[in-house]
Amino acid sequence: MIDCVAFDFDGVLVESNAGKRDAYFEVFSDLPGASSDVIRTVLEKNSGADRFGVINAVLDAVTIQSGPIWSSRAALTEQLANRYNDICEQLAANCPEVHGASAMLTELSDIVPLYIVSLTPESPLRRIVVCRGWARHFHGVLGLPTSKAEHLRNILVQQTISPDELLFVGDHDGDLKAARSVGCRFIGLQNEFNDFQSGDFPIVSAVPEVLELVRSVRC
Repeated sequence: MIDCVAFDFDGVLVESNAGKRDAYFEVFSDLPGASSDVIRTVLEKNSGADRFGVINAVLDAVTIQSGPIWSSRAALTEQLANRYNDICEQLAANCPEVHGASAMLTELSDIVPLYIVSLTPESPLRRIVVCRGWARHFHGVLGLPTSKAEHLRNILVQQTISPDELLFVGDHDGDLKAARSVGCRFIGLQNEFNDFQSGDFPIVSAVPEVLELVRSVRC
């Protein structure tokens, strides 16, 4: 039985993956030494890292090449993260939804409690969800600084359910790892940003299939 469903946000409910990746190139455009090649290499090696992980990895790479070129790394990191947050908030609020997301959320929220569990900072994430008119569908909109795994554990407590009764829908290996760390069910949404293969969890190619699966399990 599935009694609760949690969704990753980017790439699962909104088509923001490509834009959020491109945002790093814009954020670092004025930083000497942070070439497109450096940023691209960091993104390839740090797939699934949050914005702070990527920013710090780029700064590490720049330091290796030319030594530190800033007076305060902490201040620069915060400045870059804030710039990235501003770009991504506008992007996620206005980009297209994943096909069928709104209709699926409307129907599924009448069946089970829904949550968003994301690596987006929580305050802007909640503003984005409100802006898109989705707030009414969710019992919780959860983001950084808390990890996805910890959010999933908290949902189990809030809903008083067992791990087998919670389903997490994601499009990245990090989502799968979070689900496995708490023992909950997982569905992988296949897209151009992952290489999910058939294995010990279901893979869907479209979000409406999540609704069909939940209905079939609950019947």
